[in-house]
Amino acid sequence: MDAIYGRTGAVVGWLSEFDRVYGLSGNVTGWIGGSLDDEARPVYGLHGTHVGWLTHGLFWDHEGLAVAFLVGSSGGPPRPVRQAHPVQPVRHTAPPRPEPEQPRPPAPRRPEWSQKGLAQLMLHG
Repeated sequence: MDAIYGRTGAVVGWLSEFDRVYGLSGNVTGWIGGSLDDEARPVYGLHGTHVGWLTHGLFWDHEGLAVAFLVGSSGGPPRPVRQAHPVQPVRHTAPPRPEPEQPRPPAPRRPEWSQKGLAQLMLHG
């Protein structure tokens, strides 16, 4: 799994090879839709609610603010120094994916960090 880093540089979640987003405890919190060929891929919470976008390795909220990033991401606000990441959690069984809602159009991106964290984004958008 790939570590997902927040605006402070701490690991805030994990992204699996199956496009599932995991919290620090190993619970599935959502997934990434679309295909690898899409420039902007919709991000969905656990119940199929569209919560944001993943673009060039950055997670964006509906206001166009960056929430989290993957190593190798590009664009957006300056990245903090990455902190050492914890041991990957044991993955809990992923529930079936519900029918996702229609994604909102992406907001114009701003080179700023959102005040919400990845957990809040995955729960509420």
